[in-house]
Amino acid sequence: MPSWTRPFPPLGRTARLANGLLAVGPVAVGLVAVGLLGLPSRAAEAQAPGPPTDRRIDPGAAPVSTAAQAAMVAIPAGTYPIGDPQGRRSARPAHDVTLTGFAIDRTEVTNAAFAEYLNALDLDVQRPFAATEAGPNNFADETRSQLLEDGPAQAPYPIVALDDPEARIGYRDGAFRAADGYADHPVAETTWRGARDYCRWRGARLPTEAEWEAAARGQQARRYPWGAAAPSDARVYAGYPSGQTAPVGSRPKGATPRGLQDMAGSLAEWTASLVRPYPYKADDGRNDPTAAGPRITRGGDYVFDTAPDQLTTYFRDGFSRAPRDGHRHIGFRCARDSG
Repeated sequence: MPSWTRPFPPLGRTARLANGLLAVGPVAVGLVAVGLLGLPSRAAEAQAPGPPTDRRIDPGAAPVSTAAQAAMVAIPAGTYPIGDPQGRRSARPAHDVTLTGFAIDRTEVTNAAFAEYLNALDLDVQRPFAATEAGPNNFADETRSQLLEDGPAQAPYPIVALDDPEARIGYRDGAFRAADGYADHPVAETTWRGARDYCRWRGARLPTEAEWEAAARGQQARRYPWGAAAPSDARVYAGYPSGQTAPVGSRPKGATPRGLQDMAGSLAEWTASLVRPYPYKADDGRNDPTAAGPRITRGGDYVFDTAPDQLTTYFRDGFSRAPRDGHRHIGFRCARDSG
């Protein structure tokens, strides 16, 4: 049972910081303690994600992704409250936004679904590997730069960090596959570009942060996706060790009234929006899919952002959101325009 206090997780190979730099052990702890995590890195700002993929889903070859697309939840057009007057500075000022209708995934994208996307790409895998064990010798040069975070620095940046200890996708029998027991867990270690391109391949897109908040909060201005009751282990998967994810939808009591799952806890979620202050302005370039810069994540997570105020529908100060990196605690869900 989680304590509902913010734990400091095991650091693993490195601690990724929100400014895109890497620190190890006590250095990372020290930077957390002095509050430097919100500063954007010049290196991160300078690297753009490149153009989106032009590929589209093949329903016959991607049954998990096809089913997710069919199960998207409709969110009606209307005016929605955004931010909170009592929230953190980033959530102020509270204001309303008017949105056209859209649909959004019922759950976070899974390892099985993201493996289908990798199998649809022209990737040159030269040797099979188990999840967490990918390395330079497994891929041809061009593929290496797409799948390894520790590969050569270049733009566009990778789509996923399969060389990270928290990755749960391997390659065997001629295909990318989720690790045993993790097919229905949310995919971690995707970069922002990987999340953007998966959704585009599916005929969808990443939700803007205003759409994400509207879907989680509703027009009733719910504090949490389910309502006003405090978070509990029955509602939220949070406060667990790094790498110990849970299947999507494992906390049905935490669903929104429309049935969206895991919009608090589980993994934080990439949105389409750059980190920009409120009030939210859809036409100020913050949703440009080719722009460089850190992107907003939403929903808290199971490792870092686990305190009650970090699980609210309006929390937007997610830990470690450098877009070119894969992150153990960040996943995503897709959206699409209605009609």
